Amino acid sequence: FINTFRVNEAKRQLICGKYGHLTLYGIALQCGFKNKSTFYKVFKEVAHLTPRQFIMLHRNRYN
Repeated sequence: FINTFRVNEAKRQLICGKYGHLTLYGIALQCGFKNKSTFYKVFKEVAHLTPRQFIMLHRNRYN
């Protein structure tokens, strides 16, 4: 449950311009993940996309 919450928060931050200055790792840290590999693994399990795929999908959908 907590990882789903963290991934949903990461998704929100990835599409919000306010967090554009952060790297994916920076967003992962802000959302409570302690390392990049865990963030990528859990993100893909929850969102069925990698973080970069999620970003590209969002950009293609709204641009």
